Amino acid sequence: MPDWYMEELKLYQFEWKKEKLKVGELWEGEKNEYLFHAGYGKPLFHNSPTQKWIQFIKKHNLKRIRLHDLSHTMVTLLIEAGTNIKAISKRARHKNTGITSDIYGHITKKVSRETADKFDRFDPRKKIVNSSSTR
Repeated sequence: MPDWYMEELKLYQFEWKKEKLKVGELWEGEKNEYLFHAGYGKPLFHNSPTQKWIQFIKKHNLKRIRLHDLSHTMVTLLIEAGTNIKAISKRARHKNTGITSDIYGHITKKVSRETADKFDRFDPRKKIVNSSSTR
């Protein structure tokens, strides 16, 4: 994970531990350390993150997108940044790169333009300079 993200997690972990100490014996999470929990250390109900996300975007007056869409945004940004498809696939937790390619086969306009620009160097009308043939 990026350094900035790990720093945020450290800050969150500090708050998380304070919360655990505050409830003391009422803690039901045993030795589990769920990143997000339903209170007193119990795991969240499966749709709780989505509900919390909806509350968050309403509170901050953000455009309504699904929580899962953040994953698509991450992959798209990484593709646009020229990141290796295997690394993207691993980060997105896809079983293989084929899944990533199939889902994100609709290349963004930016990547499409950059690809065309790279291919433009093979235009036969342009003089090709061969660095090994210097006189």
